[in-house]
Amino acid sequence: MPGKLDLPNIQLTTPAPVAIDALKRAEDGRGWILRVHDYSGGTTPIGLDIPGITLWDETNLMEVDDGKLHDMPLSAVLQPYEIRTFRLQENSRRN
Repeated sequence: MPGKLDLPNIQLTTPAPVAIDALKRAEDGRGWILRVHDYSGGTTPIGLDIPGITLWDETNLMEVDDGKLHDMPLSAVLQPYEIRTFRLQENSRRN
């Protein structure tokens, strides 16, 4: 079907309110971009696992990677009202 997009099944774990602001294909075609933010005003640990996704890397808003590739599951700590962006990659090839 034209225009069909198969989105991954996201399993986000966190003890406090966290919003998923964006989930989209990366502009350069290398995986998915996930943007989340804390809206509780507190320091919030998050965990994320997605079947089929094996690697993650933090990026900036322009999708430039920080160069620190990690194995899934994703684990991070959001500061109060902080927005974080992650690249999620579907294969085990490290770019």
